[in-house]
Amino acid sequence: MKIEANAKINLSLDVVRRRPDGYHELRMIMMPLRLHDTLDVVCSSRDILESDCPDMPCDESNLIMRALAFMRERYGLKEHFHIRVEKRIPMQAGLAGGSADAGAMIRAVHALCAISEPLEQVAEAAKCVGADVPYCIMRGSVLAEGIGEKLTRLAPTPACHVLIAKPGIHVSTKFVYTNLKAGELKVHPDIDGQIQALEKRD
Repeated sequence: MKIEANAKINLSLDVVRRRPDGYHELRMIMMPLRLHDTLDVVCSSRDILESDCPDMPCDESNLIMRALAFMRERYGLKEHFHIRVEKRIPMQAGLAGGSADAGAMIRAVHALCAISEPLEQVAEAAKCVGADVPYCIMRGSVLAEGIGEKLTRLAPTPACHVLIAKPGIHVSTKFVYTNLKAGELKVHPDIDGQIQALEKRD
């Protein structure tokens, strides 16, 4: 099957505090974009990952392969897959490209292997693959809390155009959060006000 892996943006992102476990408590409004990668997933005798993007790793470090390992372990799957990725989401751009691919892989395996567990429950468990992966399985406009795994559906985003500029630099999410001094943040976005605006279709 072919399946789209949609990029996402944070309409707002509030870092509430740094948690004792080293992660950050977040509140953010996430929304999907039409921009997407495409995964072509075919049953195979062994797992193979290929991409038209030379910079994308195609080994076990890729979130697609980690998502596949998660599904195999959770459901005792014997199937293997040949996955080809048409990469259109820029890497290390804050658009959740890797998580989107992982979410699409989980949705593909869920369908191809006729897994009976509801996708919502699969998504909740998939936070072990990556914090954004549950969102990338469920998609839509949501309020994400915790480290991004607690999802509450919001009113659909009004039709709008979004201009995204990706400069010629790459930023690691891990690097950003490791070096963020959350206790020194003085200004926080009005998340609740933006939720009300979405409800009013503003």
